[in-house]
Amino acid sequence: MSSATLDKATDKMIGKMTPEELARYVNRLCNQQAKDIYSGKTTNEESDVEIKTMVRKHVNKLNVVDYIKYLKELYTDDHIIMFRFLAEGYLQNINLRLSLVEMCIMYHIADDSCISCDDDQTSFEKTKRLVEPFLRLLEDIKKERDEYLSHPNWDRYGGVPEVRERESLLPAEIVELYGSLMPYKS
Repeated sequence: MSSATLDKATDKMIGKMTPEELARYVNRLCNQQAKDIYSGKTTNEESDVEIKTMVRKHVNKLNVVDYIKYLKELYTDDHIIMFRFLAEGYLQNINLRLSLVEMCIMYHIADDSCISCDDDQTSFEKTKRLVEPFLRLLEDIKKERDEYLSHPNWDRYGGVPEVRERESLLPAEIVELYGSLMPYKS
């Protein structure tokens, strides 16, 4: 099949789209073009030509009512994509905060030997008092993450973002030793 034949078949399929479907198609096309430019598969100039040609052939031919439907869906789809991008960034922020708090806990535990006490039990108790606020903070951040991921509006934005399992920086023996201070476990 030749390139011209494929172009005609594609144009025919795009021509049958509703204004809303066309808006979603244009949005996906633009996002894919941005990824291709970023990865080096194409240039800005080549991408501009392709998008301008598509707009000239299909979007510019819409009547006023259909064009308004097209724009409304285009902006809705843009908002969903932007919201998801920001939501994923916020989840990364939560994971970073969890890691930072865990590092603070590890610092205080590693510094345990520097706490001068008469016996190991007193040293443990002092470390426990130092670590306790960080464990509460860790608990609060985990609750925040769980509440964020269980928010009822996710369905409007294409579902809950995919969350990669986060590996805790706290070794199992530390969690076991100080775990009694952690009432919330995820």
